[in-house]
Amino acid sequence: MQRMASDAAGANGGGPHKNGLLYLLLFCAVTYTHADEFGLVGEIDLNNDGLLDRIESGPRALFGQGGGPFVVTITGNGVVPDKSYVVSGNGRFAVERGGAGRPVRLWAYWRMSCCDGVLASYVFSHDGMEQQSITISPGDGGTAVGRAIYRSIFNADTLLNLKRISPYTPPPDPAGGKWGAG
Repeated sequence: MQRMASDAAGANGGGPHKNGLLYLLLFCAVTYTHADEFGLVGEIDLNNDGLLDRIESGPRALFGQGGGPFVVTITGNGVVPDKSYVVSGNGRFAVERGGAGRPVRLWAYWRMSCCDGVLASYVFSHDGMEQQSITISPGDGGTAVGRAIYRSIFNADTLLNLKRISPYTPPPDPAGGKWGAG
């Protein structure tokens, strides 16, 4: 603290704005990342095997106004190991229940602008993930068809309840790398 005060005052050739501002910005960045650290977590059987699977938000730093990464982990059954996938979304997921030979479908929406976004559906199994997506325009200035599609999928009967957890440690990147590195 003593060095920061002397640097801010211009000692050691740092000038009042050079090192003092750097220390202040570093302090604010560290304080911010820890003060707002929370995550979203939910559990549901996504592959009709009777075991709860998990949806967890990735690091908050990777979220923007459109959404961010979520990790979906399909729980293994003792013979088949757990498998994890990254999906994108804004934290609102809808679930279309499977039954009579139909798979469970997870729906997510990733906002790209005020009006447009990507609507994606995911079907999971122990063998992999199948994804389909389209661009729709449900937002302000969007289309009536886009709004109707969005409302028919994301409604009180289909929304997946994600719990807000704080403090929160995001799951590891399923690709084995470092989050946001590529």
